[in-house]
Amino acid sequence: MLYLGDTQTARERGLIASDMRQGEWRIVCDGTCAFICAKSGMGAAYGVTDFLAKYANYRFLTIDGDDPFTVNPQASVPVCDYRNKHAIYERHFSTGDRGHMKTTRAYLPDYLRRLGLQHSAEVEPAVRPSVACGGYCHTYLRYCPLEKYAKDHPEYFSMFDDGTRHTSAPTMLCLSNPEVLDIVTERMLACIAEDREKYGKNAPSLYDFSQSDCCEFICHCPKCRAISEKYGSDMGLQLTFVNELARRVARKYPDVFIRIFAYVSTEVIPKGIRPEPNVMIWYCDLYSLSDHQLPLTHPFNKARYDLLREWKAIAPKFELWDYMLTEDDFPQVSVDALAADARLFHSLGIDRIYHESQMGGQAFWELEYYVMSRMYLDPDYDLEKAIDEYCTVYGRGAPAMRRAIDGLRKAIAENPPKSMESWHRRGLPWRTVEVMSAFRKCVREAYDAETRPKMRARIALALQIVDLELYRLGASGDWEFMKRGVGETSTTYVHEKGSNFRFVW
Repeated sequence: MLYLGDTQTARERGLIASDMRQGEWRIVCDGTCAFICAKSGMGAAYGVTDFLAKYANYRFLTIDGDDPFTVNPQASVPVCDYRNKHAIYERHFSTGDRGHMKTTRAYLPDYLRRLGLQHSAEVEPAVRPSVACGGYCHTYLRYCPLEKYAKDHPEYFSMFDDGTRHTSAPTMLCLSNPEVLDIVTERMLACIAEDREKYGKNAPSLYDFSQSDCCEFICHCPKCRAISEKYGSDMGLQLTFVNELARRVARKYPDVFIRIFAYVSTEVIPKGIRPEPNVMIWYCDLYSLSDHQLPLTHPFNKARYDLLREWKAIAPKFELWDYMLTEDDFPQVSVDALAADARLFHSLGIDRIYHESQMGGQAFWELEYYVMSRMYLDPDYDLEKAIDEYCTVYGRGAPAMRRAIDGLRKAIAENPPKSMESWHRRGLPWRTVEVMSAFRKCVREAYDAETRPKMRARIALALQIVDLELYRLGASGDWEFMKRGVGETSTTYVHEKGSNFRFVW
């Protein structure tokens, strides 16, 4: 008999779930019954995933749910008692989905939850971000709205170098203006009061006040510019404003903390000013300045690695915004970087990560999510074992697909970009006819070895992507194969010579 959640039978056995965190679970088997104990649906879901992987050799590997499985009536659950939670506890995944059909996008939240990658609104109030202001991030203008103030008070918003105030989005706030501080304070206190009335003791404690996107500076009015120059960074200007905001909020709500970005012009650590104890720094490892296919500790990423460590050392509360933007339409795999970075983040004591990914039409995005799910749970998990576990989705083509993946990993590791600009433009030394031809040879071998439609279609996607790359590189590839596609479930390209490619389903 298997008991799931905070059941009466579990409590009668002394298995108390009330002292667990929301995302924790405990698996107990006494030889007659098995218990997956948790106090929330989130923890129970993660416990089921863990239980099935450990004792039924079943893993959630694909968004389609056609995961490989074996039936073994003789299998048994050994006597055990262990309690678990994710090493990186507070996780939020923002998944772009360009090129994917609507139903695939609809399945993503459930898929991520099964993997254990997606937290929910059930997390503890102490770590839950409020959305009472109307946004999750980039919230400056949520507290001082353009539609309310731009017409009569343009001085509340960013001044450009030509002396004009920018009163249409995207723009920032004039953080040296005392009236703006009063407006933001009043609005934030109102949001906190609204949450306390609505949620009571379960009200959130985190309030985001983060700069607008797509802006290279905060404000260049004489007063703002003088403050930024004094501290050597726009972060000095932001902290001057936010530290006073934090002090005002703390007088009434000492348990509340305020989250701000270290992002674009505010990522440089200021001189002579530090965040208040109730200010959280949300550091963004900018995708244009860091090669996400190489570990952050790689020499190519040294500047970003150093900056991360410096911010973590001085911020009383810290969150990381990480990126995995694999929407490019050429073969790539980032598992080595993902595993190494998860271990690094855990070693630095980072347990809050917002992960932005673009999966596009990549052949290995499910593999990358699976690797992250293992590493965020247990950073010591064997990466090679995780890759082997995922490759079972290729059926009889698994050995050849593993060789294809390993060849690509080797090429990426041994041929880093020549410069950050070349990385940003994807001018990568390993994107050669030789590398892609070797990759294609292995994938074609896998395709020929597996005949079952869904598994073959998954392999076919890798073939189509590499053929497009070979065509781009001036090699022949198998253009007719790429046009034709394989089976009803495979992804095929629609093309016109000289035009962009797009996926259709």
